[in-house]
Amino acid sequence: MGRIKKLWNAKVSGSSLIEVITAVVIISIVFTIASVVYLNVQRSGISAKKLRASIMVNELIISTLKENKFESLQQESGEFVLYQTVDLYAGNRNLKVLIVEARDETGKLIAQRKKLIYDSAQP
Repeated sequence: MGRIKKLWNAKVSGSSLIEVITAVVIISIVFTIASVVYLNVQRSGISAKKLRASIMVNELIISTLKENKFESLQQESGEFVLYQTVDLYAGNRNLKVLIVEARDETGKLIAQRKKLIYDSAQP
């Protein structure tokens, strides 16, 4: 009986109200930060699509320059349609503007790059 009375009278350490409120505030702040990070990751899906389109545009420009074929073309590549146009720059026969665009299936412009090229093969 003495043991039970001793346990009964022993102080049980617990949390005060201030400690509980502090813990709730810290958990709320962490949850808010995690929510913001999650929403930013969700929104970055659009950026990933633009990045893929930009890479495809750059690859088409590199292959055009490597092959030295300056002609207008349309090419379907996965989820994008790539449009390449070549025009004279300011009426100069040796200067050409290479314009490559990536558009989605609805025709919306996703990525575009322009490059000025000096074509020494032209007289």
